[in-house]
Amino acid sequence: MKAQDLIHEKSELTNGKLGPEPIVLSTRIRLARNLEGFNFPDWSSVEKRIEVLDLCAKEIKDLSVLENAEEFDCEDMTEIEKGMLVERHLISPEFAQKGEGSGVIINKEQSVSVMINEEDHLRIQVLRNGYQFKSAWQAIDELDNQIDARLDYAFSGQLGYLTACPTNLGTG
Repeated sequence: MKAQDLIHEKSELTNGKLGPEPIVLSTRIRLARNLEGFNFPDWSSVEKRIEVLDLCAKEIKDLSVLENAEEFDCEDMTEIEKGMLVERHLISPEFAQKGEGSGVIINKEQSVSVMINEEDHLRIQVLRNGYQFKSAWQAIDELDNQIDARLDYAFSGQLGYLTACPTNLGTG
């Protein structure tokens, strides 16, 4: 499957259904995680980014939460495909600028995406239409726990999860 094929599929945000609070169009929760023993992506060589991409993709694609998910490598996507994914909030504009050694895993419903080697090794996000904070939090918490069981996160007892940007540090 190519990223352009997603344009023909309805996503969580484009299905036309609003949640119980119709003034809120969507809910998104993102977590930033890094792997223990690897430099942050922007300080890594292409070879190390590819190593992280391969390791993360292998472990994450097998998770029950991401059953039937697709993986897309940044270097293989066109600008139009990246633009469509940015519009659907499945990748960030910064991630769209990445190339070799970066990729994204997107579930079939387009409600969960995991960017690999954006600013951090993992940018895990869950999207819901309308105001569905509790549902989004439960989904991302479950996914984060499943990933944490397979990969060693960089964590400090004093600072929490270690991230490339200090504003993203913490235990959330």
